[in-house]
Formats: sequence, structure tokens, C-alpha cells
Amino acid sequence: MNKKWIWILSGIAVLVITLLVLKKTGVIGKEEGTKVVVEKATRMDITEVVTASGKVYPEIELKISPDVSGEIVQLTVVEGDSVTKGQLLAMVYADIYATQRDQAAACERTGVQVADFVCDRNPNFHSVDLPEQALKTFVDF
Repeated sequence: MNKKWIWILSGIAVLVITLLVLKKTGVIGKEEGTKVVVEKATRMDITEVVTASGKVYPEIELKISPDVSGEIVQLTVVEGDSVTKGQLLAMVYADIYATQRDQAAACERTGVQVADFVCDRNPNFHSVDLPEQALKTFVDF
């Protein structure tokens, strides 16, 4: 064999052996770890700011509705305000409700007047043991 080939083959063998030794020791092909910062432990405030886009949903969502229907004439809170129990949220112009309330009060007064009139005409109307007689008296009226 040629001297030249011997030098080439021995150079390749030395290179291969060197690469194998470096690989076994971890110099070549070593996984790079996560870089961290280490400090002495002390009491500090943590300030972290996160910017994100999206929607925020409440844990509990309440549906609020009035007892009466009508036009809202004053709204005392806006969306997102904190409220407390018993706080006035809105004023409702409930003219229909007021009319129905007045009509019910008038019917009640009329019913009381009719009952008083029937009782005045028939003194036995208050008798508990004669319900048929009371019914006949009311029908005769």
C-alpha cells in the first residue's frame, strides 16, 4: 500500500475515535437545557402584566325584571357597576299598573259596601249555622 493511503486512513481513524470520545463525554450532541436565573430567596412583590384579547364571562349571571311593566324613565346604574341589595337600579313609569291598582282598590271598596248593605238588610246573615239562608238572602238581593 501506498504511504499516502496509510496517512489518509490513519487520519480518518483518529478523527472517528476523537468524535466517538467527544460524543460519549457529552461535548458533541448534548441537549441544551433551559436557561434559568437563580437568585437568593428574599421577600419581594411580584408584578406581572398580561395583555390578552377575548371576552370575559361572569361566574354568575342574573336576569333582572320588574314586577310591573312600563317605560324606564331613569336608569341609575350602568353596565359593569357593582350594586348592593336594595339599591335603586331604575325608575319605571308604570301608569298601567297604577290604573290597575286604583281599579282593584275601587272593586274592594265596592265589595265591602255591598257586604255591609247585605248585612244591614238581614241581621241573620252573620249566622254561621245557616249557610243556605245566607246564600238565599244574597241571591234575593
